[in-house]
Amino acid sequence: MLRLPAYSEGSGENEKMNQFLQGLLLDLDKRCQILQEMLRNGDFHQDLGSATIGVYHQLEMLHRELRSLLDDPALGNPILLRNQFQDYKRLAEQLSLIESYPVPFIMRYHAADHELSLLCAALTRQINYPLDAPLVAAFSNQYYWTVPGFNLVCIPATEGRFLLGLGDLCHELGHILLLRYETVFTSTFLTEVSSHISSEQERVRTEQRPPNYHQFYDRLLAAWRDRWTREFAADIIAVYTAGPAFGWQNLRLCAQMTRDIFDNDLESLHPSDESRMRAIFAVLHQMGRENEADKITGKWTQYVELTDDEETTDYHLCYPENLISSLVNHVLNTCASIKLRPFTETTSDETRPNLIALMNGAWEGFLSNPASYSEWESEQIEVLSRLLLS
Repeated sequence: MLRLPAYSEGSGENEKMNQFLQGLLLDLDKRCQILQEMLRNGDFHQDLGSATIGVYHQLEMLHRELRSLLDDPALGNPILLRNQFQDYKRLAEQLSLIESYPVPFIMRYHAADHELSLLCAALTRQINYPLDAPLVAAFSNQYYWTVPGFNLVCIPATEGRFLLGLGDLCHELGHILLLRYETVFTSTFLTEVSSHISSEQERVRTEQRPPNYHQFYDRLLAAWRDRWTREFAADIIAVYTAGPAFGWQNLRLCAQMTRDIFDNDLESLHPSDESRMRAIFAVLHQMGRENEADKITGKWTQYVELTDDEETTDYHLCYPENLISSLVNHVLNTCASIKLRPFTETTSDETRPNLIALMNGAWEGFLSNPASYSEWESEQIEVLSRLLLS
C-alpha cells in the first residue's frame, strides 16, 4: 500500500486534515512518553511497585498503538479518515483517564496514605474480600472514587481522621469486585431488566401512549445496563459488608451533596438517591435487621420532608420496586456464593481492629450523643492507628 503524499500548501482539504490528525497523534504520543518517563524516574513509596508497573504497561500499550497508527501508510486516506479520528478519540480518552487518576495517585501517595492502605487491607481481610486490597490515598476533590482496573481508591484529604464515612470504602471495594465478577453479579438481572423494558414498550403500543415513551424506555434500558446497575450493586455490597453504617453514611452524604433526591436524569452516572436508599433498606430487611432499617427509614423520612423535593414526571417508571428487589436478591446471593463475609458475622480480635464494629459503633455514638462524639472518635482513631502500624 502506498504512503500518502506529505502535506503541502494547496494539496487539498484531505491533506490538511491528514496533517491535523498526524499532529494530534504525535502530541498524544509525546504526552504518553512523558508520563512513562515520569514513572521511570520517580522516587515513589514502596507500596506503589506493582501499581506503577501496571500503569507503565498501560502507557506502553497506548504508545505502541499510537505508533502503529502513525506508521500506517493508510493514515489520512479519505475513506478511512473518519475511523482514524475515532481511534484517536478512543486513545485520547484512555490516556486522559490514566493522566487524571492513577498517575496523580502515584505522584501524591506518601506515608500517611500508607496507613490508609493498611486500614483498607485490614478491612478486606475482615470481610473475606477475594481480591488484592487496593491502595488508598487522600487527595480527592470528588469525594470517594476508584478506577477499578488500577485497584486504587482515592478519598478526601481529612477522611482518614474520621470514622463515619468508612462505609463508603466498602462501596468502592464493591466497584472493584464488580470488575472481576460483574457477569456473576448482574447478568441474570440485566436479562430481567431487558424483559421489563420490552413489556413496558409493548404497553406503550397497546395502550396508545405517546410514541416518545418508546424512546424513553430505550434510554432507561441504557441507563440501567451501562451505569445504574453497577451503582446499585456496589451499594448492596456495601450494606452486606458494612451494615447499617453504610445506610447512615448514605443519608449523611445526601444531606451534604444532593440537590434533588428524586432526580431521574437518564444520562446521570448514578441512580437517584431516593431509589438507592430503598435498595439499602431492602438489604437490611433481607438480612434480618428490620430494627436498624426502621431507624434509618425514620430519619430518612424526616429528611425527605425537610427537602421539599418531589417525584418528577415518570419517576416511578425509572425505579420500579420489582427491579430493585430483584437486584438486591441477585447481589446478596452472589455475595454469599463467593464467600464474602456479611457484617452480621464479623468477630472481634484483640490484636486486630474490628472495623465493621467500629464504624457501626461510631454511628451509634454519633446518633446518641453528638456533643461528646468527636472526642470519642479522636481517641478511637489513635487506637486504630497504633493497631494498624504495630
